[in-house]
Amino acid sequence: MKNLKNLERVTIVLVDPQDGANVGAVCRAMKTMGLSKLTIVGEREYSEERVKSLAVHASDLWDNHRRYPTLAESVAESILVVGATRRRGRRRKYFTLFPEQLAERINQTGEGEISIVFGRESDGLTDAELALCHIGVKIPTSDAFPSLNLSQAVQIIAYTLFRETTPIPPFTPIKEERLN
Repeated sequence: MKNLKNLERVTIVLVDPQDGANVGAVCRAMKTMGLSKLTIVGEREYSEERVKSLAVHASDLWDNHRRYPTLAESVAESILVVGATRRRGRRRKYFTLFPEQLAERINQTGEGEISIVFGRESDGLTDAELALCHIGVKIPTSDAFPSLNLSQAVQIIAYTLFRETTPIPPFTPIKEERLN
């Protein structure tokens, strides 16, 4: 069942992003898909100019973002915390969902805030950070080069959520006389 309100309760959480350009690109990726809540974990400072130059017309997300010193504090009010990760291991999440399965899970989750957590560009989320997440989400990629840019990963998840929660408008065919 598609539900636009599900987008309103999703927060994208970035753990210690390395560069303001990536933060700006994340803002743009989010806004194009109807997401508006951004949280940044960590104390790093970012150049406003660098963030806003890539955010383009989505700098309001940057202007309204929330900051927390720890991931635990940032997700404390969330009823569902999802860790975006491509890594598997003994101490990592025992299962991960594909983005489409995540959208379905969100559609089935009761009322409350949902956080989708993305790790550092260099090495993702730590085991301790993943332990704070209820489930994982994994974007399928080629084994030859499985690493996505932070904003690309956010865009894929955001697009999937948008597609799965937004009703598709009816198709109106173009009349033949317009084609000539």
